[in-house]
Amino acid sequence: MRAVLAIDPGTTHSAYVAIGSNLINRFDKVENKQLLKEIARYRNSPHVQIVIEQIKPFRRVAETTMWTVWWYGRFHHHVKQIYGLDRPIFYVPRATVKRHFSAKNDSAIRKAMIDRWGWQVDQMTADEWQALAVGSWALDQPKASLHEYTATKLIEDVIAKSRNRRKKKARK
Repeated sequence: MRAVLAIDPGTTHSAYVAIGSNLINRFDKVENKQLLKEIARYRNSPHVQIVIEQIKPFRRVAETTMWTVWWYGRFHHHVKQIYGLDRPIFYVPRATVKRHFSAKNDSAIRKAMIDRWGWQVDQMTADEWQALAVGSWALDQPKASLHEYTATKLIEDVIAKSRNRRKKKARK
């Protein structure tokens, strides 16, 4: 059985959802320190895939976004520390999840999750919807197509995009 622990990271609190192929096992929005303990619950479950919503850079970044990025890194570090360096962590941008569910906004994501999971989502609120969408996206992917997006790869992508922008400005 395939299972996913999906995380929507936040500044002080993050939402998570633990799901299987057709069952939502757990979901909540908790303090980030508490989520570190929740991640540890799955250390003896090698079949659980860990998926975190990927933070994409903006032109101007607010301080709260920087704290979310800090926690994003802490979750990554914690998973690697508990499960070992060879344990993959999967990252997916919100835009990819929206495209997958043909959703233009968060309310359309919510509707797609209600259609898919039915009564199991009755008590969900706010960021838990996005965590569920991230997890549902992961369940829909062929296992082989999921890839680990390492911190190094993220940094390389940001640097490459920055260089491309500078080159375009220089040409003008």
